[in-house]
Amino acid sequence: MDNLGIVIAKVENLRLIEETGLRRAEFVIFDPDHKDDLLRFISEHRICFSVHCPLFRPNSYPEHPLLACILDVDADRRRRSFNLIRTTMEEGAEMGAEYTVVHLQRPAHFSGDDLTNVTEQQLLDSLHAACDELAALADKIGMPVRVENLFDHPLFYEASSYQKMFEEFPALGFCLDVGHLDVDSRRFGFDFMDFIHTLLPYTRAVHLQNSRSGNEGFESRYWKAPVHPSQNPSEGWRDIPAVLRTILTRNPDCVVNFEAKPDYYPTRDFMLEGIKWAAGIFASIQTELNKH
Repeated sequence: MDNLGIVIAKVENLRLIEETGLRRAEFVIFDPDHKDDLLRFISEHRICFSVHCPLFRPNSYPEHPLLACILDVDADRRRRSFNLIRTTMEEGAEMGAEYTVVHLQRPAHFSGDDLTNVTEQQLLDSLHAACDELAALADKIGMPVRVENLFDHPLFYEASSYQKMFEEFPALGFCLDVGHLDVDSRRFGFDFMDFIHTLLPYTRAVHLQNSRSGNEGFESRYWKAPVHPSQNPSEGWRDIPAVLRTILTRNPDCVVNFEAKPDYYPTRDFMLEGIKWAAGIFASIQTELNKH
């Protein structure tokens, strides 16, 4: 199952590849001093991998580098983001990554942005310029790009907005983050599964986690919990088997990477049990699809 992997953010978590038996990873925000360790691991284990901006944590950056995004009406801030994106794409291409994941929008809640005076036209102009530049950069470097939904942007969250963007820029594929979508669907009041269905034609990758953000305070960040069979949809969790079946039936080659905050692992065994459970669902769906 080379299309099933895990997002890894620290060199000490590289052992998860061996513990889970997965053959794929997505690398993000590594310490630059660990670059040789990462390269050695990739070479020794011969795994498929993608990279996420920033691949390496920059030595100097005026804010948390995971806030770097393509949709930002602040021109100076967007330029810094693109410099970081370009660096990640170039490093990823040099290392042999299959694609690069970049964040779409800034979460207003975490970043402190006040968008009350931003017009729809300003937003659309900013987005068009950003996507145009990103598509050109991907073509120049020879590095496919997957645009990931972040969350909590009051001017860009509807499925139709994403759809228009991907229709205009077909070179940019969609990376669906399940937890981020859960936050937005509850916060802005739209249907979680309807969003997934609408974006199916553009979905090339998934960050798989679970979430019940509507049942907890926003600051508790219950939107990046490791998937596990104990998470009952009747208790507010998302239906992970239904999400996987919906996406893989339409896009059987879609890459699925497990992702979770280490703070949310009740135990390490809990996380490993969840990965094994979801991997079994993934394999079962793939087997069914191969019969037809």
